[in-house]
Amino acid sequence: MDDLQKISASGGNDLYGVGTYRFLSQDIATITLSGNAGTATVTVNGVAKVATYANSLALTAGTFVWDNVDVYGAMGIILTNTGDTLVFTSNRVGLKLTAGIANIVTDLAGTVVMTNTGGTEVVTYTLSATGTNKGLVTVNGVTRGFTWDTNVGTTSAAFVAAYAAAYAAVGISLTGSGTLIFTAMPGTTITEATAQTTTGDATAAIVRTGTRLPHQVYAINVGAEAVITSYKYIDKNGVIKSGGRNLIGATLAEGSPVLVFEYPLVEIVVASGTLVLNFVK
Repeated sequence: MDDLQKISASGGNDLYGVGTYRFLSQDIATITLSGNAGTATVTVNGVAKVATYANSLALTAGTFVWDNVDVYGAMGIILTNTGDTLVFTSNRVGLKLTAGIANIVTDLAGTVVMTNTGGTEVVTYTLSATGTNKGLVTVNGVTRGFTWDTNVGTTSAAFVAAYAAAYAAVGISLTGSGTLIFTAMPGTTITEATAQTTTGDATAAIVRTGTRLPHQVYAINVGAEAVITSYKYIDKNGVIKSGGRNLIGATLAEGSPVLVFEYPLVEIVVASGTLVLNFVK
């Protein structure tokens, strides 16, 4: 039995179109700073460091990153900032984050928000801006029709108002105004997402993003000519790294040989075409 057969036997495979797919969850802790002066203690996974106000909250956050990026990096935590917000991202398999901030003097403080990148699948339908007449949308076996009305926003909003309950009954949350956003509820996997024109030229562009947690992808094949713009993998030390220097941006021809990764693939971005992803349990 060759490597690919072993992979398929122990896991499975599925077809993936345009979208971002994550196969491993990562904790993210964001701390948005507040105040006008003073100091505060930032504690992440038990390691406490002092943030000192410096002219602005954005500069304070940037200085904190500069001073402490290596300390948290050695723990498997990526530290960055966006303006006045500190962002801590787990970068090792199974690493969970805890985070807090406490004022020391004056009023420098912050708000902590914990999120996770894994566990949600989403399909977004963007209706054609020039569409007319009628079309059908199908997600997980539930098919409902839309009738073009004035513009994309009006048409989408009417669809959501009419059919959110029908999709909720099969574990799919339907929201959106300018677009139709179908989000899988906990325990639900999106297995089907299609659009069909019934009359005129009403249609929709479909983008699917999500994860197949807890599977790790080891190999891909090409279902239709495709372009991969990025991917991440787990190295032998359990660290998540970016890869694909010789693969990223290249056009992969339909039916080209299977690409087997040396390490588990945990995130991939498909810009066009479709891929067959083989994964293990």
